[in-house]
Amino acid sequence: MIGIRLGLADLWHDRTVFACFVLALAAVLAPLLVLYGLKFGIVTALIEALRSDPENLEVKVLGNHHLSQVQLAEIASLPEVSFFVPTTRSIAARLFVQPAGAGRARRAADLIPTGPGDPLLPPDRPPLRDDEIILSNALARHIGVGAGDLVEGSNTREVAGLRETFRIPLRVVLVVPERVLVGDRAMTTPATLDRLEAFLDGFAVPELGIGGRPPEERTVVHANMRVYARELDRLEPLVNRLIGLGFDVRSRLREVEDIRLLDRRLNLVFGIVAVLGAGGYLMSLAASLWANVERKRPNLSVFRLLGASTVQLVAVPVVQALAIALVGTALSFALYEGTARLINQLFADSLPAEARVCLLHPIHFFGAAAATLFAALSSALAGGARAARIEPTEGIHNA
Repeated sequence: MIGIRLGLADLWHDRTVFACFVLALAAVLAPLLVLYGLKFGIVTALIEALRSDPENLEVKVLGNHHLSQVQLAEIASLPEVSFFVPTTRSIAARLFVQPAGAGRARRAADLIPTGPGDPLLPPDRPPLRDDEIILSNALARHIGVGAGDLVEGSNTREVAGLRETFRIPLRVVLVVPERVLVGDRAMTTPATLDRLEAFLDGFAVPELGIGGRPPEERTVVHANMRVYARELDRLEPLVNRLIGLGFDVRSRLREVEDIRLLDRRLNLVFGIVAVLGAGGYLMSLAASLWANVERKRPNLSVFRLLGASTVQLVAVPVVQALAIALVGTALSFALYEGTARLINQLFADSLPAEARVCLLHPIHFFGAAAATLFAALSSALAGGARAARIEPTEGIHNA
């Protein structure tokens, strides 16, 4: 189309002015990209840090309760729950652990029940068996054992003035770091904890050859639970559901909400800066295109006299605006990429391997390009409207 060729030829003829327009666009768009990249990268890094720590998904139920199987089943079936396992009374969840063999170091450990899909454990770990145990790094170090070693767990009770001992051989299958288990703690199956609690309550444990009151007389009532939300967005609904069931709970919901609030406030700040910066540039571009049409009015009138349609005349400022937007956007992307690499390298030592302080996804670049083209077309309407009003008679007068 002749209007397109004329618009591009005019830009090439006034390429110094064209370069100034492109640099002006890049001077506005590139800082906006870096600013949004910093906002998005920092918030994303904070959210990923929350997601990577399973404790942020945990809802801790305070105190000891008398939870029936019906209540436990109701909580376990909640759609917000990703992992659930009942626990015994805290006083009945202590086991003395020592390496297999006499005369070795012995340490009291707090037991935590675990099960398939435990968020504290590697996702590919097979379920724990009743004769296996997972130790915290501190506990393993204190008793001098590692993965693959045999340990003995024990506790005592007094029945009719006689001291009786609970002993169970266990194999250490995993030693977890302190960020997973702090202090002298260990993870076992719920069945092992249930046997220990039955023993301490004076009941027989036939599986371990321990006598006592008949197991049939025992009513199994759990005192608490370990419960985790599926994801951060499900944490608040899960907290509300448990509170609605009458539990006092503690979670890290406040930390999650703080980051969301930070995200909303940063979005507001970015929006204000973007409107001021982009709005000022677009008004400048619109005025420049309008002035360019006015400056080239004699030439455009001759073009109109030679038979050019209104559409062809309007195409001149529109094509020029699109060309400025395309080249300016490409330059802005290049400037952003170089700046983002520099920023990420400066903070590389204080971030996880995959984390980025300045980060944009392809959808962000696409959105920026689309918004810039749309804004350029809107600005071109000023010049286009001016060009549409040029009459052929002006070409005769100028001739």
